[in-house]
Amino acid sequence: MLVTRTETAKIGQKHPHGEVFCDWLSIYQEHPAGGLPVINDGYVVKFGADALREWIDPETGEVVRAVFDATKAEFTTQRKIEHEGSYESRLSIRCDGYRVELSGNVGRFDRPDNLFGLGVVETVEKASRIVSALGLPWFSDVDATAGLAHSQTHLRTNAVITRVDLTQNYATGSKEAAYKVIQSMAGTPTARGGVMPKAYPHGLTWNEGSRRHYQKLYYKAESLGQWASPDVVEYCRNNGIVRFEVSIKARELADRGLQSVTAWARHEKGQKMENVIFGHFAKVLDREQVSMAEIHGIPGKLGMVAQAYLDGRDPYRTSGAADKTRRTWRKQLRAFGIDIAAPMNVQHLARTVRTVELVPVHAPDWYQVAA
Repeated sequence: MLVTRTETAKIGQKHPHGEVFCDWLSIYQEHPAGGLPVINDGYVVKFGADALREWIDPETGEVVRAVFDATKAEFTTQRKIEHEGSYESRLSIRCDGYRVELSGNVGRFDRPDNLFGLGVVETVEKASRIVSALGLPWFSDVDATAGLAHSQTHLRTNAVITRVDLTQNYATGSKEAAYKVIQSMAGTPTARGGVMPKAYPHGLTWNEGSRRHYQKLYYKAESLGQWASPDVVEYCRNNGIVRFEVSIKARELADRGLQSVTAWARHEKGQKMENVIFGHFAKVLDREQVSMAEIHGIPGKLGMVAQAYLDGRDPYRTSGAADKTRRTWRKQLRAFGIDIAAPMNVQHLARTVRTVELVPVHAPDWYQVAA
């Protein structure tokens, strides 16, 4: 149960699990035998500083122009194409004849919205159908080195997943309640490292810019896009749908052994792998925080500081305590889920505890998740 302090709101979860799906996929696969269609959007060539030289007219001795010495190219990269589907959906795809790459919101491709989606394995299957339509092979976990010379077998030929975004929708009951949840979570650090969130107009992010993973919590009705149906928009607004999302990058996937399609097909304790991994990162929603009744469990002066903050006063700026003391209070109270340096909205404080439950939701019967 999660207890927070926007309008002394108490926010909890009825059910620990719900419909977790893949909202982004980046994947590639090597095919050492080659012979695949070359698909790109041109080339990007990087030259060193010494590649630019002047051309001098031998008759006049004048500098006519500067030219690049092609032999000085440091590297050449093929640009990915933007493969477009309906509803302004796009994927980035590239093949140099040996390596097939795809990246984007595969579940959203050719659909008017991404309110609900597919599991990771199903997303890979959809990605495979898309590249297959371009004349490329499916992404798979199969031994593609059979018949090759021994020197070639060191190449990793299974499909390699380098980014997966997992997400789940939660109902809060109303738009007002959804924003109360977001405001409440604004003072909640991550369990590992105590990273505080960054606030945006309609949501929050944790670990933004990390090379391993980051999380987002936001009000979904504001990010549906122009193609969402009136039914979808109404559903999000009437139910106060908020979305929690975790973007897991290559380093984290490698450390967890989740770069293969087979790894995502596993189950643990009866749960699909996306539910298991999402649940680990969604613990920020379950962090035990402080209710009015629990304030008495914070000892001595620290408890008094916490009580003053939750009563709408500003002990961080008006207590008269030394800077070092105030910083110590803040560090100790953040362990209880209270950040006394964060502004308290006094106008919205209430003396009673009001319950707002974060309830994981499944797609309603009328909503179609097409693969």
